[in-house]
Amino acid sequence: MVEQYSVMSTAINKPANEPYGYKIIHQPFDSEPRYFSGAEYKFHFYSGTDDLPGDREFEVVREAIREWNNIGGFSFRIQEESKPWLDLPVNCGRDYHSHFSWRYPWPLPDQCFAWNHGTAAAVTHLWPKIFGRKIDEADIAFNDDDTVIRWNEFNLRIVAMHELGHVISLDDLYNISNHDEDKKQIMHDLKYGYRIEWGDRAGARWMYSAIYYIM
Repeated sequence: MVEQYSVMSTAINKPANEPYGYKIIHQPFDSEPRYFSGAEYKFHFYSGTDDLPGDREFEVVREAIREWNNIGGFSFRIQEESKPWLDLPVNCGRDYHSHFSWRYPWPLPDQCFAWNHGTAAAVTHLWPKIFGRKIDEADIAFNDDDTVIRWNEFNLRIVAMHELGHVISLDDLYNISNHDEDKKQIMHDLKYGYRIEWGDRAGARWMYSAIYYIM
């Protein structure tokens, strides 16, 4: 069997205010989806947290990555760069190198948690190329302020899966849909969704569908 990948599907996107389980992030000026042209996301770990022993936080994120990478019929691949990026990222500003990091939003302003996200467990910044919708950088920052969240393996795994959903261009479902079926999705409020469900998989496949040919 030879596997071929397509970047975009021709399926019709379904509204998230109905129980279909997903919503796609669109550009504000033309309502087109944002996407990685190569159906691949490469990243570096920039910093960790003291809440988990050793480097366990990195392995938990890798487990979340495997959850997305193991979806059938899904061509997108999330890969850790083998050679670390040595320069310090400029907060969460564009530096053309995607990274995971743990940061404190206070007392100094941090671009990672700007725009009123200081109480969020994590944020994802997608950087499309200028005058286009192709993403060339995606930065994920976990809030390392213990007054917001104290990291353990369960919390980190579900937050990482949720933020990685944004990398795949899946939008939040909380404050958008209150259908019970939608609440099960990892892209909904983390009080309800704690694993990748059918709607998350459907949205991932809509963005990056795999086409299989039997030889």
